[in-house]
Amino acid sequence: MLITRRKLFKITILAAPAIIISRAQAQLESCLPAFCGSSSGACAPITPTTFDPTTQHNVALSGGNLTVTNLGGTSSDQGARTISSRSAGKYYYEIIAPSPGGGFREGHGIMPPSGNYIQFSSNGFGGVWLETGTGSTNIFSNTTLVGSTGITGGPIVIEWAVDLDNLLAWVRNPGGLWNGHMGADPLTLAFGVTIPSVPMQPACTFGGFGGSPGRVLTANFGASPFVDTPLTGYTCGWPA
Repeated sequence: MLITRRKLFKITILAAPAIIISRAQAQLESCLPAFCGSSSGACAPITPTTFDPTTQHNVALSGGNLTVTNLGGTSSDQGARTISSRSAGKYYYEIIAPSPGGGFREGHGIMPPSGNYIQFSSNGFGGVWLETGTGSTNIFSNTTLVGSTGITGGPIVIEWAVDLDNLLAWVRNPGGLWNGHMGADPLTLAFGVTIPSVPMQPACTFGGFGGSPGRVLTANFGASPFVDTPLTGYTCGWPA
């Protein structure tokens, strides 16, 4: 009888961990298609957008149309925008930018479908633009200089939080200050950069004085895990 009890006891002990492991594996597998970043279960699955090969100017697209390479040197008319625009919702995505030195018109942000790269890369005309090429990291909102992120070095991941419901945007590097401001916070709507009230789409630009071929920007619109934790209440990526 004692031997029988030991066997029953062992069976009971081994069965419980097997159930726990199975549940953990199921949770992980359900998270992977959603690309939950470092916050397990924080994201819902989306079909992410890509840059649009039909609207790019003087750049090369690669890596599933997520990597953009400068082909035009100092030309101010070069860039790429996504295939989809949005007029409502909240979106989190990341851009990998190179080290400073790519020309005064190198940067990225959100622009309207009707916008052009020449105007947008000058002062964010029609949208919100972060200048990254010269290392100044100035933020422009529809031609107005509104701040600087203080981002330095590179290559570096840059986070975007775009709230089209409240027409506000925030940008930073992981662990840095949103919009370079101590009190800025997308979750409380504090110190956001104003977005014009028109449909918007992510875009990147190159060129200007000091621009050179071969400069590269890479976007993560939700096709792979994020470097930082996506924001609560935000779509993890930019849908197609």
